[in-house]
Amino acid sequence: MRKVQLQELQEKSKDEIIKDLRNRKYSLLDSIGCKWTRLLRIIPGIAAMIAVKYVIFRAKMRNKKDWHIASKSIIVSFLRYWTPYTIDREDRIPITGSGLILGFNHPSLGEILRLIAFVAKNYPYKNYLFPVTLAWYEVLIPVVKPLEEIGYTITPIITPSAKKTLLKGCSEEERKTIELIGTKLNKVYLNLCIKFSLTHNIILVAPSATRQRTIFRTDEELNKLEKIEPSTMSLLALTLSREKYANVRFIPIAVKPPRGFSKGLNLKKSYCFGFSEPFTIEEAIKLSKQRYGNFKGHLFDYEFLARITRKMFILDNNLIAPLEDKAALDGLENILENKKGP
Repeated sequence: MRKVQLQELQEKSKDEIIKDLRNRKYSLLDSIGCKWTRLLRIIPGIAAMIAVKYVIFRAKMRNKKDWHIASKSIIVSFLRYWTPYTIDREDRIPITGSGLILGFNHPSLGEILRLIAFVAKNYPYKNYLFPVTLAWYEVLIPVVKPLEEIGYTITPIITPSAKKTLLKGCSEEERKTIELIGTKLNKVYLNLCIKFSLTHNIILVAPSATRQRTIFRTDEELNKLEKIEPSTMSLLALTLSREKYANVRFIPIAVKPPRGFSKGLNLKKSYCFGFSEPFTIEEAIKLSKQRYGNFKGHLFDYEFLARITRKMFILDNNLIAPLEDKAALDGLENILENKKGP
């Protein structure tokens, strides 16, 4: 793909960058000297493109008038075989009287496809927003518009782990460009979150933003001795707090992958989803404004993971935190004792 000068990228607005990417005018990754991160995803990207085009073709053959809904039905049927999942028998599917933000722990890639099937099955008349890392977005650009027609909007972000990878060995000018692009892409994503909340649609987001085996990355996070980063959930809540008519609920989802799972898709192996107590938008905003620790962490980020933890403890307590010392066990006990949370 074509490259552009770093100076030109720095001067472009966030909307120009997204428009240029969608029209395949150039590659951001190639331009900043990180072409290899895109090439690593070419094969699964091609598979995804073939799958999307096949689903749309079959849907239009089945029902020309309502092919969008037919597409979701085909997706559910196809993924039921390859990426099965169950819902914890004690749980009910969250209802949508408002917009929903489904926040989940992210131990592998496998839960993504299963959540795609979950929302298609249970909320077929809604639209869904997924943030994806820039490298995946560039590979999937040919099907971005078809996916939107079905109801799935994907938008690029640079996650903390992706930024760390991109910054390795780069020049000062490349570093500056990566930082600017990351900020602009985040603004695009947050604007889309506002749009989806105002239209009572569904936002799916992993608080960790990247794959992470345990809910709390470290025992120090669990014990409130280390800041939870990125502060994804509080950033979303505070962004929506500026919108008078934003009406959403934040739903914590515990994702239990199969025993001996890998970081990949874990095809034909069943996951389990568990739903914890939701947060209202008012609760989320209030907790986001409260701080804890000398590092001034946002309490909502901690409490959101705490509610996932309470559910996960029932499903699989090996996925909560490293739990390498007694202090960590004490921190877990504190979370479990406060069963309802704030």
